[in-house]
Amino acid sequence: MKGLRRLKGERKGDMSKIKYIIKKMLIIFSIIIFLGIIILNLIYVANTASLEKISIEYVTITRILISIIIAAGIIIISYYLNKIKCKKVVKNIIIVILIFSYIIAQIKWSNTTIGKPSGDQRVIYDMAKNYIDGNKESLYQSEYLSKCPQQRSLLVMYIIIMKIVNSTDYVWLYLTNILANVLSIYALYLILKRLSKDYSVNKVLFAILSLTFIPLILLCNFIYGDLIGLTLILFAVYFIMQYTQKDKTIFILISAVLASGSLMFRMQNIIFVMAILIYLFLNFKRDFIVKEIVFIIVFCLIVFIPYKLVGDYLTNKLELDKEVAIPNSAYLICRCMMGKKAQDGIAAQ
Repeated sequence: MKGLRRLKGERKGDMSKIKYIIKKMLIIFSIIIFLGIIILNLIYVANTASLEKISIEYVTITRILISIIIAAGIIIISYYLNKIKCKKVVKNIIIVILIFSYIIAQIKWSNTTIGKPSGDQRVIYDMAKNYIDGNKESLYQSEYLSKCPQQRSLLVMYIIIMKIVNSTDYVWLYLTNILANVLSIYALYLILKRLSKDYSVNKVLFAILSLTFIPLILLCNFIYGDLIGLTLILFAVYFIMQYTQKDKTIFILISAVLASGSLMFRMQNIIFVMAILIYLFLNFKRDFIVKEIVFIIVFCLIVFIPYKLVGDYLTNKLELDKEVAIPNSAYLICRCMMGKKAQDGIAAQ
């Protein structure tokens, strides 16, 4: 018996060492990537003056110094503001004012730059509108849906949104994006709050960085699945953190459903799903390994099966050509190229 216990103890020790090594490797890898991103952002900038031809240019010394001064100022100000203690009522009032200001800024931007969807946005929007209007024949044997399988689930989600609001006006999709942005910040706050139990966090710095993250505001009138998908996957991350802390099955099931919805809106969010699976692996409970493995399998099934079923259903229902579908690898390769070379690469597929 003593020998068996010692063997079990050695196995647990080996598993702990493996997890420790993997965590350290991930931390080192993350730090290297983070530093690389900072260095690249200090060296290069994308000139988007002309969206037809985006150029990469070197950052001037002046711009670097201004960026450093602004960053240092934000960190210093948030550090001191974070130390100020105020009543809960005052804090809630401030939060409400900030959220409403954030919503108003997005609505103002949408009204200022309002225009009809274009490109892929327009194609998916028109298809969803035609379906709601009863013109379903226009979707049959669609060359676009045949070539772009990742857009089929997005089409279904658009149709669902239009049925919920009982309107095909694309302004409702703008408003959905605005709501999604607000919920994304709330999801990030919940994640921050969860992390604050184990780490020291600066909530004021979080508020400044999240509410002044301009790209989210500017993209609120970009009719695509990115923003809604981001919201769903952030909540999926939060609930998976709750699962690892409280060990309640309901949390991992909620996370899986949200992650599945996120993939329906944007397949690229699969990178978050991979991160969640790594997180689950690193938080294995040694005494319940079989149970944890079963839960991970169930999680994957809930995440991927709906996306697969929707794609297959539309393929058969609309009689789409399976042979002309562009493989996902083509997008990955072409994203590493630039300009016309990337367009030619996708066209060649």
